[in-house]
Amino acid sequence: EVGRSAVTLAANTLVARRSYTLLISAHMTAQPAAIASTTVMLVVPAQELRAIIAGGDRTHSAARALTIDGSASTNPNDDSGLSYLWSARIRSNASDTLAAARELDV
Repeated sequence: EVGRSAVTLAANTLVARRSYTLLISAHMTAQPAAIASTTVMLVVPAQELRAIIAGGDRTHSAARALTIDGSASTNPNDDSGLSYLWSARIRSNASDTLAAARELDV
């Protein structure tokens, strides 16, 4: 864009896992032939997937059905969607590590 000393790219203009070369040229208004240019390299790294369970930790009655919703999970690099794999583990007590917990069929 001509005439401005700064430019803003709208969100989602740049693509993750790509590199860009940005160029700026400045010239004197009174002497357009007097010009200087420079470039910078811009790397847009991939961002981590975000697995989100709506509601977080909770207490729930064993006598009621429980729905766990992961639809707020996101892939900030791509809009093509996510697939989900659910598992559950039973802990004997709150101090058990996840590795020590027993697998539960879901």
